[in-house]
Amino acid sequence: MPEFVILFHEMPPQSDRASHWDLMLLDGDKLLTWALENEPSIGNTTAGRQLPDHDLRFLTFEGKLSGDRGCVRRTKAGIFEWTTEYDEDGWEIRMFFADSIWTLRASRTNDQWFAFVFS
Repeated sequence: MPEFVILFHEMPPQSDRASHWDLMLLDGDKLLTWALENEPSIGNTTAGRQLPDHDLRFLTFEGKLSGDRGCVRRTKAGIFEWTTEYDEDGWEIRMFFADSIWTLRASRTNDQWFAFVFS
């Protein structure tokens, strides 16, 4: 099964972007990536914005980012399976952790934003 990671991305104080959580899903040789406004947790709904695909090294990377882009820390990781086929307008996955299984539903709300529901 493919892997996923959730990173807390702490932005530097001078950044025009707020700190956020990066959700990354392995898709072949890239990571599909979304910046989530709130920490993922069961029963949580949060907004997220799709980012450009990321390099596979972020599956295991933690630490300071180049170019004064802050630092990242892994908060969750595991494997997942698609329960609905990936589509730019929405999708659903089942996420497997060591001690639990979550379902994540994502649906597009406009050109850039998605609603993410964790259950």
